[in-house]
Amino acid sequence: MAETIGFMQSIVGGIFSLGNLSLFATFLTIILLSVSAAFISKRTGVFNIAIDGIIVLVYTVTYVFMAYFKQLNGLHSLAGNFGASIIGIVTGLLITVLSSYFIVKLKYNDVFTGLIFNIFARNLSVFIFAIWGGVLSRQAAAASTQMLADTTAASFLQTISETFNVMILIALVMPFICYVIMNKTHLGLSLRATEENPVALIGAGIEINQIKIKGLAIAGGIASLAGVALAVSTTNITIKAFEPKGFGYVALVLVFAAGGRLWKSCGYAILFSLLFTIPQAVGKNMTQIFLLQTLIYIAAMILMLIHGIKSKRRFKKKVNNQIKENELNVIHESAERKKKMQQEQKKIKKEETRKKSTE
Repeated sequence: MAETIGFMQSIVGGIFSLGNLSLFATFLTIILLSVSAAFISKRTGVFNIAIDGIIVLVYTVTYVFMAYFKQLNGLHSLAGNFGASIIGIVTGLLITVLSSYFIVKLKYNDVFTGLIFNIFARNLSVFIFAIWGGVLSRQAAAASTQMLADTTAASFLQTISETFNVMILIALVMPFICYVIMNKTHLGLSLRATEENPVALIGAGIEINQIKIKGLAIAGGIASLAGVALAVSTTNITIKAFEPKGFGYVALVLVFAAGGRLWKSCGYAILFSLLFTIPQAVGKNMTQIFLLQTLIYIAAMILMLIHGIKSKRRFKKKVNNQIKENELNVIHESAERKKKMQQEQKKIKKEETRKKSTE
């Protein structure tokens, strides 16, 4: 009992330390942006798991160019970070356009297409880091820049820079931007219709492919911002430990577990940001950290299980209500027919009575 209490105290004390609050802010920024991207993507009616690959590749490109600009004539970090971020976002948009073409235009399966792009993004990222590591070695700079491609506590425990302050602000504002887009713009209303009733749009002669591509482009842009946030928050990179945390996958799970509702998805994002912080805050070695991180994904699966059970119950209830409604309609129609027949019979009897009286 005493050990359990001590463990809980270490968790609470660890999380609310200054360094771990910065770590929580980092995870919150990345996951909020990822969730916003997944939310917009869901509205297109596409299960776009390529979001994760976009985050990984943008993270890689942005980080490498940040490091390059830093070495290039001592370029100011803020200007260098901005330039690297633009290059990363352009890279993310190019990958988005390419994957959207396969999914929307060529009608390839969205899950398989996203999986292929994610594998491509991860392998390309490792290749880029390998080249960058070789460049550093030739410049004899390996001693000053450790190649740690990892987003663990060592990567995050740093004072939040001016650039990352901007990323936090963007992440906090992004859900409200998504809300405005989906509820106050013509494109947002078209996206909602695309998800809910694409057949009706096609019947009305509306080109839904263009709507989907625009929605996926917005989602890809937001996912690129998540990759930039991850790069800005990372101090060191290592090929051996290169293992981004699957933020794109987690974001999709949170959005679908929330039933596609924006604010509930954001609530889950805050919860899972806290869960991602705990392993780094209390883990005393890599084994403990990996174990606690595994529990996070188990929590995500449990969340999906709960959502699946609730969805099944809602569907069953909807079907039962529909059956009852149909039965009531049948009873009502039967009563109407019976009433009409009675009226016809009365009319016939009245007519017969009139004829007899006339005779």
